Amino acid sequence: MSETDFMDPLNSELEHATLTKLEETNALTTPRAVWSIQTMILGTGIIALPYAIAQCGFYGGIVALCLVGVICDFTSRLAINVGVEAGVDNYELLGFRLWGHCGFFLVTTFALLIEFGALTSYLIVIGDNLSQAAEHFNE
Repeated sequence: MSETDFMDPLNSELEHATLTKLEETNALTTPRAVWSIQTMILGTGIIALPYAIAQCGFYGGIVALCLVGVICDFTSRLAINVGVEAGVDNYELLGFRLWGHCGFFLVTTFALLIEFGALTSYLIVIGDNLSQAAEHFNE
């Protein structure tokens, strides 16, 4: 198996047609993707950062924050470079390009689980805060 076979696994007409259809139906633009990721990261960070620093202590929390930042930067750059090499601009098509239909569904499933987890944590925090606010106003 040569390097070009790894980077271009579209060996059949059907897989090529599927990739073309996925690219055509993908309505997510780069600004919308950046906005979505930014709001998710900021929202989760606002919720989690005070708790994490309280658990680690101030200096331990700062070290952990810097370490996570470096890891996120590395993995983001790695994902971008692989996407550029594969000639795609989103995670789902990258999964399809590298591992076919199985990769597409795997990436889509993990994205769904991440979004579900973030939204669940938002609902928990909102519920806790609203119940505390309601108790305060009932006094």
